[in-house]
This record gives sequence, C-alpha cells and structure tokens, in this order.
Amino acid sequence: MVRIPTQWTVEQSSYLRWIEHRQGSLSGRPPATDGPLISVVMPVFNPRLEWLREAVGSVVSQEYQNWQLCIADDGSTAPWVAPELHRWSSSDPRIRVHALRENAGIARASNAALHLADGEFVALMDHD
Repeated sequence: MVRIPTQWTVEQSSYLRWIEHRQGSLSGRPPATDGPLISVVMPVFNPRLEWLREAVGSVVSQEYQNWQLCIADDGSTAPWVAPELHRWSSSDPRIRVHALRENAGIARASNAALHLADGEFVALMDHD
C-alpha cells in the first residue's frame, strides 16, 4: 500500500467550499468575451455520435466565449457525420467545418482544420 504524504492530500470539505465559492463568484457574471481568440482544431473521422456531441458540446459550453471550433471531416463514411457537423456549424457561427473528399489521415485533417483557424492561439482537440 502506498502512503500519500499528508501535505499532498486535499481535505474534501475544503475542496467543496472552494467549488461553492467559485460558482458563487461566477453566477450572474456575463460570459467572458474579451481576450484572445482561441481556435480549437479538431479533425474527425467516423466518430461515435455521442462522443462527437460531447466533444463539440464541451467547447460550446465553455465559460470563455471568445473561441472558434475548426473541424475537418477526414472523409467520414458514416452517413450521419456530415449532417451532424452541418447542424452544429449552422447553429453557431464560431463553428467552422471543412469536409475532405477522402480519408487522408489525421495529419492532413488537422492541417485542413488549422487552415480554418483565425485565433491568436490554437488548441488541439480529438473527437474521442
């Protein structure tokens, strides 16, 4: 059994107090929109629907709002991928989608998504 030094442990109640304080300080505050544009680059290829929805939803629900999600579909063959990506991109102008005609691999898809990016900073994200 491994013993964790007491200075490394976190008292559960203090963590819960921190969460309550943080949530209380954020409530009523408008979403952060000032600051640099963050481009989130995400290549996709035949992702599971629930994972894709969770991935895109996690970006959309960020407290920081000055972002763009740049998605490159790497020639997915699953028939629901294109309509799902279109639904997301038509619902939020910050979501950009480019469809590659054939599967060319993650490097090409990542580069295609990167070409959509306008941000001062780039974050890489995987759909699964």
